[in-house]
Amino acid sequence: MPANVVKKVSQTLKIPLKKIEELWTKAKKYAKDEGREEDWRYIMGIFKKSLGKSKLKRLGWQAGVGFYYVVLSKSKILKSLSKSN
Repeated sequence: MPANVVKKVSQTLKIPLKKIEELWTKAKKYAKDEGREEDWRYIMGIFKKSLGKSKLKRLGWQAGVGFYYVVLSKSKILKSLSKSN
């Protein structure tokens, strides 16, 4: 994830940088497990889901198509991400 995005998320949400980087790493791992390791839109959708809707709103981000694809079709990923929060 670009450093400026990591920094913005960390500062805006007051979440340690390390935690944000962990969420991004997990999102990349799940995407790789699904054969989509180079699909950055998909990875970002997983990452956004791991943050949750209220945090996305605080960031001024919208949940895009990738977000809803993950929500509807990847319940095992969502369960795993929700346990880590």
